Amino acid sequence: MNNAAILYPIAMQLVLIAIVAFLTVMMRRKGAFAGDIKVSRFKTMNLEGIDEKYVTPGNSYNNQFQMPMLFIIFVLFALQLEQVDTFFICASWAFVALRYAHAYIHLTYNNVIHRLMCFGSGVLILFVCWARLIITAS
Repeated sequence: MNNAAILYPIAMQLVLIAIVAFLTVMMRRKGAFAGDIKVSRFKTMNLEGIDEKYVTPGNSYNNQFQMPMLFIIFVLFALQLEQVDTFFICASWAFVALRYAHAYIHLTYNNVIHRLMCFGSGVLILFVCWARLIITAS
């Protein structure tokens, strides 16, 4: 088994972070140039009362530093403990695919139930991976 194969889902997660960061900057820039957001609001990131089309990308970006960080730590532990297998690689791809779906939903039609289903499924996959890693490594 090629342990490095588990790094590809991490690479795709990093691409997602970059995409959402870019969209966040572009939307905030658009809002500032349109006069919808005063540039001074960015000093403290107080975006209360700002149209959600400008705020949502930033919220989506912040989401990329929650469960995905637990995913990256999981992968590092799996590599260090030499526990990478087909299950972990497939589960990692599933987790990342769900993160893409979550971000897409968040940044487009933003249906909370659909987002929750993606989020919850990803959390379940991640915690199953963590539990399996702890059990198999001990």
